[in-house]
Amino acid sequence: MHCRYDNAQSLKEYLKDPLMKEYIPLTKEDEMFETVMMGLRLVKGISLSGFQARYGCTFEQAFGNKAKKLLEEGKLVIEDDMLRCNDQYYHLLNSLLCDLL
Repeated sequence: MHCRYDNAQSLKEYLKDPLMKEYIPLTKEDEMFETVMMGLRLVKGISLSGFQARYGCTFEQAFGNKAKKLLEEGKLVIEDDMLRCNDQYYHLLNSLLCDLL
């Protein structure tokens, strides 16, 4: 099962049972987005061949015209099989990620 988990939201509930977790199932699309979201936070970015090997499609296939637009605008860049955020737009990364949704 592909999922993420969340701890109790209140301190009182967490202290009652710190091991209790809420499991949230993820679709393939959710997983692809989370991979991109977390990977773009890294300076080195995301391996495009690794993404394709894991999900069976390219980044561009997964995110279509949204990805194409960000690449054409130079907000995201591809260098040596790595997708990363352009340094000039790193401070806008959350906004760029919203554009991929």
